[in-house]
Amino acid sequence: MIKVESQRLEQHVNVQPVQPENSNILAYDATQRRWVYSTHITDRNPYGAVIFRGTQDPTYTEQYYEHDLVVDGDYTGIALVDTTDKLAPIGQGDTYNVYQGSSPTASTTAKKLTFGAVYNAQEALFIHGYRLYQIAGNVYSVYKMIDNGAITQLISYEASTTGWVDQPVDTVLVPSGSEFVLFAITNLPNPTPITWDGNWNYTVPQNADVPVIGEAMHPTKALGSLRFNKTDSDGGDRSVELEALSAGDTISGVGMDWTIQATTDNVTWMNFAVVPQEQGAPTGVATFTFETVSPAEIFTVVDVGYHAGDPAIQGIIGADVSIDDIVPDDNQYGIDLTIQQASISPDWFILP
Repeated sequence: MIKVESQRLEQHVNVQPVQPENSNILAYDATQRRWVYSTHITDRNPYGAVIFRGTQDPTYTEQYYEHDLVVDGDYTGIALVDTTDKLAPIGQGDTYNVYQGSSPTASTTAKKLTFGAVYNAQEALFIHGYRLYQIAGNVYSVYKMIDNGAITQLISYEASTTGWVDQPVDTVLVPSGSEFVLFAITNLPNPTPITWDGNWNYTVPQNADVPVIGEAMHPTKALGSLRFNKTDSDGGDRSVELEALSAGDTISGVGMDWTIQATTDNVTWMNFAVVPQEQGAPTGVATFTFETVSPAEIFTVVDVGYHAGDPAIQGIIGADVSIDDIVPDDNQYGIDLTIQQASISPDWFILP
């Protein structure tokens, strides 16, 4: 009994316990009765906490210390060591297009053609824009994806001319070791499109689940999955129409136009893999329009073997398939980046 009471008493007094085996332990805080874990300790910052220092000195002469949080233009970063280096990356050399070939073209018969490139950054670079080889009369939607994140749409339009067309974008920093995917989906518009409408209750729950009767579910944690119960909100059985949709067809509603990448029949509901991987608005009962796209002969640049032996760039192309099912190759297709090399100080960790 005396031993037990002694142990209880020891828990409430300043008694330093045996130090655990951990290289990141700095000290024992007797007041809080806990070990302090960090990677940096000074009189100025005894617990290695992040300290906000505001906007970086524009002369780049002010001293910053490890764990300082600083803003420099469009960039925010944390100092990894004591430094006076500039936080924001610096462009090196001229801006240029990656592809310098002769732009030969080839055709494929499909509802929709997906083509683009996967860029594996061997060193840090800025993306200042891109260019697309377009065919007059074709409809194009351009998408980007960084490090297997969500697929977001950059632009969608019908081309009025044929040839390379530059498209500026907000400058994107791609750190060394990152993967940047840029691709387009194109089709020929049908002068007499085959469409049908239906009403569903559009929801955006956090997690994916089975949509109930009358529901069109677009989960926040599964943005590439648009789920329709086969019964619409008016009580109509839409099984035949939903099951007839396939890759290349489109779904429009709640301010969005999605392209179907793949379909899965789950008996009472359909799952459509879609791009862009973005939710619409508002939620609630809304009318959705479904279009069946007709196959047509589609042209784009196909420069065979242009990137052979280059580990930094691979081409991607596929007819009526999901972007996830396309196997990269060493060809150049009708999309190209405008880039510039970037210099990043190793003294800073730039926040996404």
